[in-house]
Amino acid sequence: MSNISFNNAVASIKDGATIDEAGLRNTRVYGKLMLKAGMKFDKVKSIKDFIPSESGKFVRAELFYLNKQGNMVVDQRLWLNVAVDAKVLRDDNTKMFFVELEHPTVNLDEAVEAFPVKGA
Repeated sequence: MSNISFNNAVASIKDGATIDEAGLRNTRVYGKLMLKAGMKFDKVKSIKDFIPSESGKFVRAELFYLNKQGNMVVDQRLWLNVAVDAKVLRDDNTKMFFVELEHPTVNLDEAVEAFPVKGA
């Protein structure tokens, strides 16, 4: 199983599924947090009200994005675990708790030559 890392989550590609990671990186993606069995939206008080991962460092979520019409599209090809310290948002209209996934960025502007050739 292959992983796709975010600053605040980890997505695992389900067996047999394929993902266009470059396309995923060009899209704003979100994780809808999964409530524990029997938990109601209006009773949620903390991150402990969501389904934890085995390690306890993450909560289970569903990866989704919004299409051009603003419709929510859930990507069933991935398992998603969101960090317990991620910024959780709440939408009362859809009765959903979610996290905007943070794509990792790299700034290489200050990179220097690691092994300069002497005498060159």
